[in-house]
Amino acid sequence: MARASGAVAGSVFISYHRENAGYVVRLLAERLIGRYGRRQVFLDVTYIEYGDNFVEQINAALESCNVLLAVIDPSWITILNERISNGATDYVRLEIETALERGIRVIPVRIDGAQMPDASQLPDSLGSLASRNAYELRSSEFDYDLNRLLEALDSYLEPPVPLARQSKAAEDLADVVRKQWERETGLRGFHHGSQLLHVSWQPATEGFETWDDLIRTAGENAAAEPSDWAATPARLVGSDYHEICAVLDQIPTRRLVVLGQPGAGKTMLLIQLLQGLLARRRPGDPVPVLVSLASWRPEIEDLHTWLYRRLAIDYPILRARTAGQKISYGRALLDEHKILLLLDGLDEIPAGDRPNAIRRINLVLDDHPEGLVVACRREEYMEAAEPAAGRPSRRTMVLRAAAGIDLQPLQPAEVAGYLQRGAPNRQARAEWEPVTSKLGPGTAVGEVLTTPLNVTLAHAIYNDPDWQHGEDVALRPVDLLAYPTAEKIKDHLYETFIKAAYRPDERTRKKWEKPPLLVDDAQRWLIFLAQKPGLAWWELRGSVSSWLAPLVIGLICGIAAAIVAGTGAHVGVGIGINLGAGMIVGLALGLPFRMLNRKSRSDPAEGAKPVRADGGKLMRTDDIMPIRGVTGGFVGGIFGGLAAGVLASHGFGHTASPVSGLPVALGVGLAVGAATTFVGGLVGGLFGGFAASSLEGVGTGLPAGIVNGIGIALIVAVIVRLIGRDTPAAERRWSWPMGLCGGLIVGSAVGIIAGLKESLAIGLILGAAVGAIAAWPTGLLGIKVGNQEIASPAAALSRDARAFWTTALSAGAAAAAFAFVGDGMASIFEINAKFSFPLLVKDGLGVGVSAGVIVGLVFGAYHATSPSFLIVRVWLSLRGELPWRFMAFLTDAHMQRGVLRENGAVYEFRHLEIARYLARAGAKEAAKRKPRPPAPAHAHAWRPRTLRSPA
Repeated sequence: MARASGAVAGSVFISYHRENAGYVVRLLAERLIGRYGRRQVFLDVTYIEYGDNFVEQINAALESCNVLLAVIDPSWITILNERISNGATDYVRLEIETALERGIRVIPVRIDGAQMPDASQLPDSLGSLASRNAYELRSSEFDYDLNRLLEALDSYLEPPVPLARQSKAAEDLADVVRKQWERETGLRGFHHGSQLLHVSWQPATEGFETWDDLIRTAGENAAAEPSDWAATPARLVGSDYHEICAVLDQIPTRRLVVLGQPGAGKTMLLIQLLQGLLARRRPGDPVPVLVSLASWRPEIEDLHTWLYRRLAIDYPILRARTAGQKISYGRALLDEHKILLLLDGLDEIPAGDRPNAIRRINLVLDDHPEGLVVACRREEYMEAAEPAAGRPSRRTMVLRAAAGIDLQPLQPAEVAGYLQRGAPNRQARAEWEPVTSKLGPGTAVGEVLTTPLNVTLAHAIYNDPDWQHGEDVALRPVDLLAYPTAEKIKDHLYETFIKAAYRPDERTRKKWEKPPLLVDDAQRWLIFLAQKPGLAWWELRGSVSSWLAPLVIGLICGIAAAIVAGTGAHVGVGIGINLGAGMIVGLALGLPFRMLNRKSRSDPAEGAKPVRADGGKLMRTDDIMPIRGVTGGFVGGIFGGLAAGVLASHGFGHTASPVSGLPVALGVGLAVGAATTFVGGLVGGLFGGFAASSLEGVGTGLPAGIVNGIGIALIVAVIVRLIGRDTPAAERRWSWPMGLCGGLIVGSAVGIIAGLKESLAIGLILGAAVGAIAAWPTGLLGIKVGNQEIASPAAALSRDARAFWTTALSAGAAAAAFAFVGDGMASIFEINAKFSFPLLVKDGLGVGVSAGVIVGLVFGAYHATSPSFLIVRVWLSLRGELPWRFMAFLTDAHMQRGVLRENGAVYEFRHLEIARYLARAGAKEAAKRKPRPPAPAHAHAWRPRTLRSPA
């Protein structure tokens, strides 16, 4: 496999002997990566994973490179000849031989005063190397020589990334991340004196490589100075958030795993680390970014692929394309080591996939010399790293060359001081004494009040007067002692927290709240969200059938088509069943090709089973690009329409002329092609277009309404289901060059047809009108984002909605204009009437409006996911499982109630333990319900899902 190389066409391969050239090669590789990007540089063993086939990896990298740099040091020829005489394999020899055989440009690079070997000193296969012009990197003029070498390589490699714009993107990202977490920590009161609990940690060694292994790996790959490294892991101990940055600096590889029990403060520590790194960051340094791994499915996609998509959602500024390259700034910054990843919630990945997740992270660790931080619950990480005895044997999976720290339980004195300091008065402080006297090991309350989560909840419930507003009986800390077990105390804290957060209060009540059922309603809605996806609003569709939204959109389009067809008996020779019948035939013949193609595909992670996401839908990584199918449908539609026209001239079919069936045949081909492969589009367009053209004008009236309605509804539902967008879109930007070209092409086609049939004036008028309308959708190729925009769920939804309306209205208007003019003109031609605008309006208006609705909704659903979200949200609100003002409910839960937190474009539960409590409560309520005969469709058992909140 070619995964380890990461090479692309136009890359450079560095060949060298590690014994004496390693230090120069590392400097050379860093400069090459900085100039051309990580994916264009291959450095043998540094980029090959343990267990991979060395020769296969080298061959894969050489297949895609343009230049091989043969680094020759003074001992190069000696080492080569010794290995030849000893019969040992010299991979440098194999690399250069392969490059010479394949005609790859080989540039000898002399270092440390080395001389080029004579042909007599080289084996025959390397003889031509001696005659190649060599380049020298002098120690005294290293920078100058290296810069000249890079300039020479520019003619063989892709243009270098423009550093000025890329650096600006990194600085903009740093500003956005800083503002994002300043706002979030302000809402959560992290910096409000007594509200900040200080956790301590100890080095973790079990489940990690030895410190010597870390130093050895760092010596080969890292750029940090050894003087900054800790001599032993014992120096990683700490007890204050301000010390966590220093801990990361002392790790030779800058790879850290933060472990701890549930609620121990792992996420809080990551946030403090992020803010500390931002505070000391200088221009050009990597930007720390906190990302939750909860939605990552390592069995489906690798870490970088998922990160490119997730970062583009959370930070829209990273969607913009780099100048001169076809990659986004997000991808460029990741590839150029300008993003320091803080990965939270490894424990939220399903247990069976967790070892695979660690393996996937290990595969990209060498791509992150800037470091990497991962947070996970202690037990979950150890289960992946060191499986318990008696489990089926499998390979252990530790995070390679990483150090670990283990968050420690809070000390009784720290907890007592925190709770008593936060009491509103002296009497309230005294009420804590019965509880604080029981802190420590051996008691249920002492076991619970050892984590920041439980302690801060207890503080909020019993110390904050606002939380006790409306209670008939005041809540007292001594209530905690009434529960016999730690689990009972935890459930009491979580239950009281939810009830107190949603207790009716006129000061915070919103219009959508309905007292006195507010607490029950809110808890029911939160239970639903804890059991099913939806906190990331675009994933709400995963909680219902994946066909719900497509069928609704298809039904709307089918009704529009049915009304026009059913009432269009007097349009020209009449609207018949041809379009709907062609759609049904084309879909029946073209769709199986897509299904067969998917069955032949396999999981890239496992190489066996089909790749499926929640709800059974194949992920976008396994989808086929619609442009291929559309191309096939376009070709098939042309030939199908022409074939029907030719046969009609010999008495077969009802096509009025050899070319009159082309428009409807093309419509069938393009629609069917969007839902299948190239071959499927070709076959479906050919036979569907032929059927549509042959049935021109047949079955007008009610039959046309029924057949066309069914055909359009089916094809739209299938298209939206298969190629509809799954993630939020960005606001669209109009590109005037593309728009002008598209408008000229479409307008010219309409103008020529109308001018040849009628007059030059009519052709100019109609062509200009349709071309002007078509210019807008054809020019919508870019995105529009603000450099300082802070990511939020509301902003992501707003951007996606604007993208939907922009694309739907523009594409719908263009389709409506084209169908209006095209069908109106065709109707006039069919009845041999003299052209007039009233007749054009009479015959083309209905078809134009219907086409605009259908094409607009399909294009909008392809470019944005908000239509599907709206349909699913309304459906769930009708069932009472979510509030009508869903986003307002989530915003209130975050801003006012403190139940949720915001991480980029998604909401998450304040803590995973709260989500799990809600899921347990929902399961208990479901178990109490009596079966309802007959059971409605929505009364299926709720399936626990992976929760979306980081620990």
